[in-house]
Amino acid sequence: MKYFNLIKPAALLLSFIIIISALSGCTVKKGLDGNGLETAGQSVSDPDKTDGAGADTDSEVVSAEDGNGNDEEQEENVIPVFVQSNISENAVKWIENYKEGGHDGDSVILSYDEIKNFNELLVSECEYIVDILNMPESVSCSELKSKILSSGYPSLPKYDDSGNEITYDMLESILENRNAETLKDGESKALKYGIVVQRANLRTIPTDTAFFDNSSQKYYDRIQETEVVCGSPVWIMHESADSLFYYVQSYNYAGWVSVADIAVVNDKDTWLEFASPEEFAVVTETLVHVSAAELITDIKLDMGVRLPIEKCSADSFSVKLPARRADGSLYTAYAEISSSAASYGYIPYTVNNFYIQAFKYEGAEYGWGGMYDSVDCSGFVCAVMRSFGFNLPRNAGQQKDSIGEIINLSGIGQSEVELKLSGINTPAAVYKPGHVMLYLGEYEGQYCIIHSPQGGEIVCEAVLDTSASNLMNVNLIK
Repeated sequence: MKYFNLIKPAALLLSFIIIISALSGCTVKKGLDGNGLETAGQSVSDPDKTDGAGADTDSEVVSAEDGNGNDEEQEENVIPVFVQSNISENAVKWIENYKEGGHDGDSVILSYDEIKNFNELLVSECEYIVDILNMPESVSCSELKSKILSSGYPSLPKYDDSGNEITYDMLESILENRNAETLKDGESKALKYGIVVQRANLRTIPTDTAFFDNSSQKYYDRIQETEVVCGSPVWIMHESADSLFYYVQSYNYAGWVSVADIAVVNDKDTWLEFASPEEFAVVTETLVHVSAAELITDIKLDMGVRLPIEKCSADSFSVKLPARRADGSLYTAYAEISSSAASYGYIPYTVNNFYIQAFKYEGAEYGWGGMYDSVDCSGFVCAVMRSFGFNLPRNAGQQKDSIGEIINLSGIGQSEVELKLSGINTPAAVYKPGHVMLYLGEYEGQYCIIHSPQGGEIVCEAVLDTSASNLMNVNLIK
C-alpha cells in the first residue's frame, strides 16, 4: 500500500520549483563511474567514484576495441537522475517554512561516509546494535539458550486473529517449540548466513498465532517484535522443533522468523552481495510492490530497502532480488523498479529530503511492530532515516539514549523546553516514555512533530505539548 497526500494543482508550480532547487545543490556528472556506468545526472549518495588512488573516474572514453582491433561503441547503462516524487502539500509547507527561517534546506547535513561513521559508532557504543557483517562462526549453546529463554512472552488471556482465546496448553506447546532443550551446556552452535527474501515478521516466540489483548481490537499483537525488510542480512542461530522457524539476529533485533522468509547462504562472499552491495538502489517510497519472472508472488519493498543493481536505464533499475529455493538455499531473481520509486545509492541527507520522506507516510495506519505492512512510532523513524543510510536501534527506548546529539528535556519548564526546541534546525526525534516523534520545527508559534501515534490512528502532523511533564529528550540526528 502507498499513502500519498498528493500535491493539488495550486501547489504544483511551487513543488516543481522546490524539486529543481533540490537538484541544483547536487553534482551532475556525465562520464563513467568506477563501475563503468554513465553518470547522467548524479544526485544521490553514491559509492566512491574514484579509481582507488583518489583519481576522479569521470571519463569521456566511451569506446573499446572489438576482436578485430576496431573501435566499437560500448553499450552503457545510464544512472537515472533522482527526482523526488509524491511530495505532499505539508512537506512543501515545511520546506518553505524552513527556507523563510533563513536556512538552506538543500545543504547536506552528513555525507554518505559520515553516515557510515555514525553507524559504526552505534555498533561500538550501543548494546542493541550488532556488527552484522562480522558473524562469529559459532556461539555458546548456554548463552544462546539463555538469550532465547529470556525473551519475555505475554501473560494470558490473549486472543488469536479469529477472536479465539489462547489456552495455556497452546502457549506451552509454542514455548516447547523453541527447541531449547537441544542446546546443551558446554557445546557450541555453528551459525549460518541468511538473507531475508520478503518482508518478514520477527516474533518473540516461534508461532504465527497472534496474541491480541482482546477479541475485538487487533492493534497490538504482543509477540510481534518488528518487521525485517527484504534483503536484510541475518545470522541464523537456531531452529524451532517443527522446523518452521529460525531464531535469527538482524543488525538491531533477535527473534523468530518463518523459515519461508529466509534464504540460507553457504559462503560469506555470496552473502555480502546482498548484505553489503557495492552498487545498489534504495527504495524511496513507503512500500513498493515488485514482481519477478522467477517468483509467484509480488515482493514488498519498504522505504530504505537496499538491493544490488544488475543494470539501469534512464528511468528504471534492474535489481537483484534474494529468493529462496525449495531446499532453503539462496538464488537471485530480477525485478524492475522505476526511478520515481528508487535512487542510485542513498538519497542526500538534507532537511528538504527529510520533510519529503517523512510526509510520504502521512495517512498510513499505525502498525505495531510493522503489522499491516505499516509502521509504529519507532519503525517510522527507522524507515525515514534508513532512506539516508542510517541503521538505528529498533525501539523508542533503545533509540532514546543512543542516537545523535542528545538534549535533555526532562524536569525543565515549558519556556526552557521551547527555548531548546527553537534552536533546532536539523532533523531530530523527540522522546516520551514508550513513544518517539520526528520533530518538524516551529510554525506560526507552535512546535510541531510528525509521528505514528497508536493503534487505530494514522501517521500525522501534530502540535507538540511543550508543557507535558513526560518529555524526556530530543535527539539531533547528526
